[in-house]
Amino acid sequence: MADSPRPPLLQSPRPETFIAAGGLSRPSSVFIPFFYQEGEWTLLLEKRTGTISHPGQFAFPGGHYDEGDSSLMATALRETSEEIGVPLSDLEPGGAVGVVVNPWGKVVHGFWGVLKRETMEDLRPSPREVESLHLLPLREIQSSSSFRKGVLEWEAVPQTGPELTFKARQEAGKPLRHEIVSFSASFGVIWGITGRFLLMVHQLLLPQGEPVKFP
Repeated sequence: MADSPRPPLLQSPRPETFIAAGGLSRPSSVFIPFFYQEGEWTLLLEKRTGTISHPGQFAFPGGHYDEGDSSLMATALRETSEEIGVPLSDLEPGGAVGVVVNPWGKVVHGFWGVLKRETMEDLRPSPREVESLHLLPLREIQSSSSFRKGVLEWEAVPQTGPELTFKARQEAGKPLRHEIVSFSASFGVIWGITGRFLLMVHQLLLPQGEPVKFP
């Protein structure tokens, strides 16, 4: 792999100082693998099995931070090594992409890097976690034509505790709205947290200051 071309450099995301989230669960992180295949850069995604969380969805490898991890990047690398079956030495860290917080307070940190393998046949995905592996050409992400935005809305559970003011109870009882970003790939629709990270990669590949345009 010594003579392989380098992936396009992503711009550095703005530093995140504080993340306020409603949940108390451990933070998670994902690794966004740049994988050079057949003369072009692609991103590697997994289709999750039906026996783990978010079954059947497309995602980047990753998982929860463990006390033994030296950093959230280390978490992402460890989980990727376990999920796609490659040694850590085959994963070259790049940098941070951003942070996504879902409506339930789950905090996920995204990092990108290079998967230093020759072919898909060199990978040994975990049968418990990975149903199949898919490649998404970077040229498809650089265009905004496959991105879509939608809204998820649901009713809130009214709060009646004495610790809330009347105005706070009014606010807490309003319907909840969450914007969803999706991407239509040849192998299926990518959405949720992974859709957000794809949009971040798209944004970081754009010239500085150029706005994202949705069709």
